[in-house]
Amino acid sequence: MKLNLIILSTLMLLLGCDPIDDRLVVKNQSDQKIFFLRSPNRDLATMYKQTTDQQGISTYLNFIEEVGPDSTEKILITGGGKAWERYINGACEDGKLRVYTFSIDTLKKYSWKEVMENNYYLKKMEFSVNDLEKQNWEIKL
Repeated sequence: MKLNLIILSTLMLLLGCDPIDDRLVVKNQSDQKIFFLRSPNRDLATMYKQTTDQQGISTYLNFIEEVGPDSTEKILITGGGKAWERYINGACEDGKLRVYTFSIDTLKKYSWKEVMENNYYLKKMEFSVNDLEKQNWEIKL
């Protein structure tokens, strides 16, 4: 009886969750930690305007991801096997996912508003679904 309950609970948990698309990976080939942001927008100021709350407060901690030195991180999205394609083709301007990289010094020195409105990023990369498929869904930083 107890075993049946455990099996039933496990099945309900697994079937009740949204499937994850985990194909997209970010690979850091350097010996330093890299900070990055994924965005559907052409410029960071657009994202800042969309993400501030009623008091105009937004913090980079809500958006910045990091990947350690000589490491690879999977970037997950819910929605099943083709979720990344649907997101990039449907939500991203021009059907391109943007990835911005930042130095930790910049993130410490400037407010998130300044970073986004003045484009204080190290590098901006744009990827279509075709680009990512050619790269085997791997973004090298």
